[in-house]
Amino acid sequence: MKSKALHPQSIRLGIAVLLLGACALWLVPSRLFAKGPKNVDWPNHGNDLHNTRFQDVDQINRKNVHRLRPAWVFNTGTAKDPLAELQVSPIVINGRMFVTDGHSDVFALDAATGKKIWEYRPTKTDDMPPIEQMIVCCGRNNKGVAVADGKVIVGRLDNVVVALDAGSGSVVWKTKLADVGSGFAINNAPQVADGIAVISLSGGEFEVRGKVFGLRVSNGSIKWRFETTDPETYGSTARPPSDQFLRGGAAVWNPAAIDRELKLVYMPTGNAAPDILGENRPGINLFATSMVERPSRRSVTAARTGSTTSSIGATAVPSRSSRWSRCTSHRTRRCSARR
Repeated sequence: MKSKALHPQSIRLGIAVLLLGACALWLVPSRLFAKGPKNVDWPNHGNDLHNTRFQDVDQINRKNVHRLRPAWVFNTGTAKDPLAELQVSPIVINGRMFVTDGHSDVFALDAATGKKIWEYRPTKTDDMPPIEQMIVCCGRNNKGVAVADGKVIVGRLDNVVVALDAGSGSVVWKTKLADVGSGFAINNAPQVADGIAVISLSGGEFEVRGKVFGLRVSNGSIKWRFETTDPETYGSTARPPSDQFLRGGAAVWNPAAIDRELKLVYMPTGNAAPDILGENRPGINLFATSMVERPSRRSVTAARTGSTTSSIGATAVPSRSSRWSRCTSHRTRRCSARR
């Protein structure tokens, strides 16, 4: 069989076509190669556990955002309460949206239509006291829920954490973290990783001691707790000694961020208490107005830069120390503790 030789001009033409095709794919990427997001869920308070609030979608952009119109409206039923607020970050998973309101109510909605699937109203169907009895420092509000292992986890204003069945809204477990009227309240949204729900108590303006808890998602039992005021740095070893750490504030107001690879929880703490007159809280008041890292299963070591009133931040890493050590530097203080 006789083979045919390609004409040099045909070879040159073929190469030119290939180059043009390659340039076209490079300049205008084909939809065949474009990969859209796997889903458009919003599974955590900040979308991911790092709280980046980033979603890799582009259907809504600067050119068409002005054309957005309401698709549906859902009324939680708290509009008649002038003290009730909506601060929730909705959680969306597989087309189902979970939201809360200022009365610690929880709603499961169809994200496409706004149709209510189920509701949980603890002041009407559970053991939560009437909302008028809730004396809270930081308003009647709730930042949202966490969803994990078929459960919707929410903190209530009466300091009870509740896990609801994600399908039906029925109560799976409840865990009480503080008494009503103690100055504490739960406004924060939990964050869940590796079977642990991290949630904090609010109340710094009422001179409480900041607390953060790690609860087992399976049954609500307490895996760990972290108290955000260190006795020694509030003057417990001074002469005369001070017990202001018991009322030292430093509550964690915003949801924690979690690094699952490093197994660290990042917690932003608020002001020390009392927040205006500081003469009753001697010392450097660790860990108020700081960013604190806490390993999920071990003790902590913290490094803090700056004073309480103008703190740059604080971090924490694993340690085996059983008590707070002396600060080793005037500008950067390193202390350690174990609960």
